[in-house]
Amino acid sequence: MTRTKGIRMFGSRLGVALALFGLSLTACTAPPTAPVAAPQEAPPPYAAALEPQITTLMQQLQIPGALVFVDAPGKGTWRAALGSSAVPGGRPMQLDDHMRIGSVTKTITADVVLQLAGQNRLDLDDPVSKFLPATLNGSAMTVRQLLNMTAGVFNFTEDDYFNRALDATPQRPWTAAETIDIAMAHPPYFAPGAGFHYSNSNYEMLGVIAEQVGRKPLAALYTELVTTPLGMAQTSLPAWDDTAIPDPHPQGYMFATTRSATPPTTPRWRGTRRKRRSRSRPAPSPTTSPSSRSTGRPPAGRSPPSATWRSGRRRWAPGSC
Repeated sequence: MTRTKGIRMFGSRLGVALALFGLSLTACTAPPTAPVAAPQEAPPPYAAALEPQITTLMQQLQIPGALVFVDAPGKGTWRAALGSSAVPGGRPMQLDDHMRIGSVTKTITADVVLQLAGQNRLDLDDPVSKFLPATLNGSAMTVRQLLNMTAGVFNFTEDDYFNRALDATPQRPWTAAETIDIAMAHPPYFAPGAGFHYSNSNYEMLGVIAEQVGRKPLAALYTELVTTPLGMAQTSLPAWDDTAIPDPHPQGYMFATTRSATPPTTPRWRGTRRKRRSRSRPAPSPTTSPSSRSTGRPPAGRSPPSATWRSGRRRWAPGSC
């Protein structure tokens, strides 16, 4: 297992590139068991037409390598490792490479929330304020609206301060408290249920709700409810501050956002986790200068988050959302 300097999206925006074709990626991270390479098989006829489309898109988006899995009912299954693991001159990609799966993680989080609802431990029409009392519009928005992106919550990855900090320190982990703080510092896009806007903040909030209701870390809920029952032995959710990825793996890359702006106003949301599930974080020094924005630290006048959740959805890159 090696540690990388990049953030938690490996393969240079593969989540975005392959999602355009409706493909699946390999597992995010894995336990320390030896990965098993997929058996070689003859590609189905459609692969001859699809592969050049993917390689062309890779060139356009400057993606060095990709792992592809397509299961087309009635037309066959195609697995392929395309391109190289690094630039310049990296080794060829291989099917047993480990990769981050970016926002495919949302599918697993949604599965956990739906299973908790199926166990009558929460209701999809419960107000978000039941779990996060101080959330803006929390009494008017529901868990269901967080799931289907109709809650109107600001997408923290569209925030200029976040992007500036991400450019300066791409290896920095972000806690749920920090990302929700950023979201709550902005007005909603619309009243809950009045529109649609893709927001990563929704699933940060859903992860916190799942941990509260399930009374376990999100990683444990993933394992218990999703990956173990489905036999996904090579898929796991790392600790929020873990930068390790098992070998073999490609080199990670990200595009800088080139944004610069002032941080959001003092957040109006505060976490409500039980002490046994949080870690305190010291407030910034009163002498903190505005230049701290370039390192990702809270600038002067900005309140730090009140809690740190040990869930693993904490590293973001442009293209991983």
